[in-house]
Amino acid sequence: MNLKLWLLRFCIIMPIAMPINTQPKVATGTSQKVTIHSLNVNYRYIGKYTLTGYCGCARCCGKSNGITATGVRARAGRTIAVDPRKIPYGTIVRINGNDYVAEDCGGAIKGNRIDVFFGNHGQARAFGKQQAFVYVKEVKK
Repeated sequence: MNLKLWLLRFCIIMPIAMPINTQPKVATGTSQKVTIHSLNVNYRYIGKYTLTGYCGCARCCGKSNGITATGVRARAGRTIAVDPRKIPYGTIVRINGNDYVAEDCGGAIKGNRIDVFFGNHGQARAFGKQQAFVYVKEVKK
């Protein structure tokens, strides 16, 4: 497939044809098979969550060392803060088509709420407060 055709197909046609953040057609707790780059991966729908942004600054975290509750350094595009009673640490969580890792928690993160980590305070504030349908990656045993 040449580059122009690929760009047309995956950058222009596919995003228009694929609804973003629409109500899933599966019940909470049921599995849905998702195919990503020819790999079959199972994600389980866990519900609609409220999302907010945070960064490693003292205003967002009360400290500025960037170390999460699990002891790793928070990284933008990877780290989320969750209620560990609902989503265990280390779980891969799919939000709006992106995979994150549950590595942190916060005092205000209770129930169906997730904090998405950003590299700076401006990006976290610009993210604001959003609603999203959330899935967790199922581990094959």
